[in-house]
Amino acid sequence: MVGAVLSRSLWIGATLFLALLVAGFWVPFFSEIPHFTPYISGAVQLHALVLFSWAVLLVVQPLTIHLGSHALHRRLGTASYFVMMAVIATSVPMLMKEYGERLRAGVPAPTAIRDEYLSAAQLLLVAIAYLAAVLAARRRDVEAHWRLMLCVVLLLLPAGLARTLGYWGGVSQVTSQAFCIVVNAIVLTVMVVRERLRHQRWQTLGTAFAVYSLMVAGWVALGRPV
Repeated sequence: MVGAVLSRSLWIGATLFLALLVAGFWVPFFSEIPHFTPYISGAVQLHALVLFSWAVLLVVQPLTIHLGSHALHRRLGTASYFVMMAVIATSVPMLMKEYGERLRAGVPAPTAIRDEYLSAAQLLLVAIAYLAAVLAARRRDVEAHWRLMLCVVLLLLPAGLARTLGYWGGVSQVTSQAFCIVVNAIVLTVMVVRERLRHQRWQTLGTAFAVYSLMVAGWVALGRPV
C-alpha cells in the first residue's frame, strides 16, 4: 500500500516535471526547431534530448508498475541508468559553457565560479540521490527507491520551473530559483511530517531535507548567486 502511494506521488511529480520542462524549454529550444540560433549548440541539443528522454522514462515507469508489467519496468529502469548518466555527463559542459560566457562578458573568475554554485551543487545532489535510488532498487527496498527518485525530481525541478517563470513570467533568475527552493522545501516538509504522523519511514526524506537545507544555506551565504 505504501509503495503504491509513493509510486503515485512520483508519477504525479514526474508528469508535472515533464510539463514544466516543455514549457520552460519552449521559448529557447522548441520554438527554434529546426533552425536553432548559434547559442543552441550541438551540445545543448544533446543535453536537452537526454533530459527529456529521462523525464519521459520517469513518467512511463510508474505506469508499468500499475499495469503489472514488472519485466518492462526493469528493462526501462536499466535503460534509464544510461540516460541519467548521459544527463549528468552533458550537464557538465553546460556548466562550463555558462562559466565561459561569464568570463567573456568580463565577470571575474571567482565571481563566475560562485555564480555556478547552485547549478553545480544541485547536479552533485542529483547524482548522489540517483545512485542511492539505484542501490535501493538493487536491494529491493522499493520504498526507499521511490522516495529517492522523488528527491531526484525535486532537484531537477528548476530546470523546468525556473525557466518557465523566467521566459513566460519575466521573473528574474534569483527570484525563480528562490521560488523553486521554497517549493521543494514545502514538498519535503509536508512529506516528512505526513510520514512521521503515519509512522512510516520518514528518515530518507528527512535526510534529504537536511542535505538540501545545507546546500541552500551555502547559496544564501554566498549572496544567492545565479
